[in-house]
Amino acid sequence: MAQTKTLKHFRDELRSEIIPQYYSAKIHLIFLLIIVPLTTIYPLLKATSSFFGILVFSGTIILINFYFYLIHRFLLHRSIKGFKWCYKMHMIHHRLYDENNMQYEKLNDLYMLLMPPAITLLYYIIMVPLIGFSASLLLPKELVSYALSAAFFFWGLYELNHYIEHLDKEHKCFKFSFFRFIRTHHEVHHNHRLMNTRNFDIALGMSDYLFKSK
Repeated sequence: MAQTKTLKHFRDELRSEIIPQYYSAKIHLIFLLIIVPLTTIYPLLKATSSFFGILVFSGTIILINFYFYLIHRFLLHRSIKGFKWCYKMHMIHHRLYDENNMQYEKLNDLYMLLMPPAITLLYYIIMVPLIGFSASLLLPKELVSYALSAAFFFWGLYELNHYIEHLDKEHKCFKFSFFRFIRTHHEVHHNHRLMNTRNFDIALGMSDYLFKSK
């Protein structure tokens, strides 16, 4: 759908005000497409394949996804003291993309679409080690690597799915039913009347069904 002049002007202003000069969407994509898969695979190089390992991998993804769902629903959509900057930044994202104008235009717009590099860094140096430490306390040693691998994998899954959700509706990937589902699911969340009550699970969509925010 064609943009309004107001939205186009708003996006142009944000590009000059928010996107840092150092930012490179190409490097961002290289990180997602190369570094994330490598860090996902590395913990599993010495792991022995097992049914319980697959359970730990899958369970870790579900738990992290639920954690992200909670942050999105209760932190990014509420103006909470001490975290108002999160709310403000997220509301800019919603102003940039409504249900009728979901697709990004320029490659560097990924800065306003995906997680900023600083948040990615925090996830890798704080969240992933915490997941690994927690797993080491709760699981047998041979299964910890599966939890670590899942933590790296989820970051790529979250970012990639969010990227896909903001592609043009005519993109070839939407021939696949799962991608059509997450695109439609996320489109509802970008409806300004529904964004504070519906569809906060960006990566999988399942948490919204479990907690009745669908």
